[in-house]
Amino acid sequence: MISLENGFAFQKNIAQKKVPYSNFQKQLKVAIVGGSNSVMRRGYTQYLQEYITEHSSKEVKLSYFALGGVTSVFGAIQNSRHSIAKSHDIIFFEYCVNDRSALIDSKYTFRMAGMAVEGFIRQAKLMNPNCIIIILIFGTNLPNYYNNCCQISAMYENIARRYEIPVINITEILLAQKGINFIKKLYKENEPAHYSKPYGTKIVAKVIAEQIKTRNLFSLQPKDINKYYRMYPGNLQNLKFFSDLDSIKNQNNIEKSTFKNSLFEEEIYTLKAGSSFNLKFKGRLLGIMLKSDWNDGLFKIKLAEQELITSSFSTWITQEEMSNINLLSLPFKKFMRCDEVSELSISVCQTNQENYELDLFKGIPKVSPTEWKTSIIGIAYIGEINID
Repeated sequence: MISLENGFAFQKNIAQKKVPYSNFQKQLKVAIVGGSNSVMRRGYTQYLQEYITEHSSKEVKLSYFALGGVTSVFGAIQNSRHSIAKSHDIIFFEYCVNDRSALIDSKYTFRMAGMAVEGFIRQAKLMNPNCIIIILIFGTNLPNYYNNCCQISAMYENIARRYEIPVINITEILLAQKGINFIKKLYKENEPAHYSKPYGTKIVAKVIAEQIKTRNLFSLQPKDINKYYRMYPGNLQNLKFFSDLDSIKNQNNIEKSTFKNSLFEEEIYTLKAGSSFNLKFKGRLLGIMLKSDWNDGLFKIKLAEQELITSSFSTWITQEEMSNINLLSLPFKKFMRCDEVSELSISVCQTNQENYELDLFKGIPKVSPTEWKTSIIGIAYIGEINID
């Protein structure tokens, strides 16, 4: 595990120069960018607004850009899509649990995580140097986490140290204050990745709020991102998101609709067997944002000579009436950068395939190939897309 002394020493220096609370408007705009811990309806964020208000003497407005079961690349996608940093004073960034899980499942790498986290920071600070980013690190209630140094956590802290970004490592703080047995009691037995007990989520929110107050984290001076040299060449600072799928010509058998739940309202484009999106593309393909339901199936992504067959079916879909948004990030891991303008096509398979790969929280389709479909929200990439 990472020591508290190493994790917090550099924070003492950056808290010395302060921007008073009066520099914010009457309303403090706070964005939550993270995984399932940050999107749970009964999670820590339900208490965070109240506790931050107590410490800041400001009206606090929380905005959610979180999604369960996605890695840190989703944070960069959300900032690119919604310009989160431009319209918020504070961003809480929380993906360590998800990155750790994806790494264990061989669906992610340290370098990919580093490129995403650094890219998000650089992208956000270029949008708005005054926006304060706070990285939240959550542990997991598993022996291999308690008994070993978490390299993903260490990577997060190293990047934060480079950019003078504050880190709140929940597990380390509670270990120092309360001990390991106390921490274990905050989890439900079958949920090692979530502080899902009611008093657990309340305690996590209090820890975050207390760290904000004692370390003056809302009083940090703006930083010029250009003075920090990158750690990961090719990081996702220049990530783009293409969602104008209406503009693609020669579309056949593609249905447009709107998906809406408590957090999202997204236009989706549903491909069925025999239909495809075809684009001209140059650069690096990072991922596809999807809406999944019971009829999702295998589909093919082809870029020049590179090809990937995978499934859009989410393992979270356990009943026919269920649907939700998720991310397919296998292209980030599998595809090399394409330096020449090439054909990019996305098409639904019409038959069962022997050779395919599954991404994080994706499973084998539940229905026959004749019913397969894939619903796309947009494409994350670095480079250029040409729809002509």
